[in-house]
Amino acid sequence: MIINRSCVIGEGFTIRQFCTLGSNKNGVDIKFNVGNNVNMGAHSCIIGDDIEIGDNVTIGVGTLVLKSVPANSTVISSNKMVILEKHETLTI
Repeated sequence: MIINRSCVIGEGFTIRQFCTLGSNKNGVDIKFNVGNNVNMGAHSCIIGDDIEIGDNVTIGVGTLVLKSVPANSTVISSNKMVILEKHETLTI
């Protein structure tokens, strides 16, 4: 697990094995906030500059998050990142 030194993490954060919370700016402090009750699945990554992950977000297994995610969302990826509101259903 790798967590950037500039990352601010809220309460109730769950992180699993082989996860990364990082930045693209080498040695530069950035705005990188993770809200309350965020759940990161195994092998998922949040990488970027000035990223905000809202409260009550679930990040699926193996998902690469490259931009901010609004509160009460679920993020999954196959070939591209998909953000769902908590009340939406994904049909494949």
